Amino acid sequence: MSMRNQWPSRRVHSVDALKPADNFTPPPTTTLPDDTRLPDVETRYGQTEWSRKKGPDGKNLSPIDSANFFALFVFSWISPLIELGNKQPLQQSDLPAIGKRDEAAGLCRDLEREWLHQQKKKSPSLWWACIGVVGKTFLFHYGITFAVNLVAAFIQPLCIGQMISYFTGEVSRTDAYLYTTGFVFLSLLRAFVYHTAPFVGNRELGMQLRVALSALIHKKVLRLSQSAILKLTTGHIINLVSTDVQRLDEASPRFGSILFSVCATVASVILIWREIGVSCLAGFGLVIPLLVFQLISFRIISRIRDKTARETDKRVRLMNEVITGMQLIKMY
Repeated sequence: MSMRNQWPSRRVHSVDALKPADNFTPPPTTTLPDDTRLPDVETRYGQTEWSRKKGPDGKNLSPIDSANFFALFVFSWISPLIELGNKQPLQQSDLPAIGKRDEAAGLCRDLEREWLHQQKKKSPSLWWACIGVVGKTFLFHYGITFAVNLVAAFIQPLCIGQMISYFTGEVSRTDAYLYTTGFVFLSLLRAFVYHTAPFVGNRELGMQLRVALSALIHKKVLRLSQSAILKLTTGHIINLVSTDVQRLDEASPRFGSILFSVCATVASVILIWREIGVSCLAGFGLVIPLLVFQLISFRIISRIRDKTARETDKRVRLMNEVITGMQLIKMY
């Protein structure tokens, strides 16, 4: 018999060997409870409904875009994500889309529009361009913080004075309770406003400016000619994005402190004048030299930082030339 006639019998024999015996009984299948069953791959990380909402354009929606004023003020819009993170580790698929107001494309477009408007003036200013992008939001967040702090700065000392007057018999017990309640309420209000949406919103403004400037730098680099690119270094651009622009995140929560300090000083002088008269100017006169000293110190520090930034750029440019030369030597 030839080898070709032997192959079919072997195939049938191998297949028959894989068949179970006639008396074989399969083991019973066990089904896991619903709470212990392994989830599917698509829903493995427990995507919640709010993180999968789609907009008219088919893109994921951010819960912050559809949150109401109360949810934004107390951060309840992020509670589902916190609950999910408490149950299991968060993955990238669990995170919602970024808010429309924080998208780099929109922020870069707004900043570029404001900068083109500034270039039409005799002395264009990048600060005014940034204010044009986040000015309205800046006034809203700082307006709330400034109003609450200013009212508390005026009323809380008056409440303390009336509370002390109760022990001298000048204020009744009912009025003392009212002044104490007002003092406690203003303290809680200041803490609530300082640690909630207005304060976080101020930091968000710094983040938006940082993203807008970084995106605008990236867009500008892509438009540079070959001769202009030769004059720049990679380290210089990295220094701009990582160091200079990063200062906005640190300075944004403190922008409103300048105006509030001036108003708080005026309020303090008025209240002290009300109690002791013209003698308060003696103590206030000691503050003025300190202010002048701080202004002079700030000017000196700003000049030193300017020189430091220039020397840093020179160092980065020199190191880039050294590394480029070493690469050329190794190449040849």
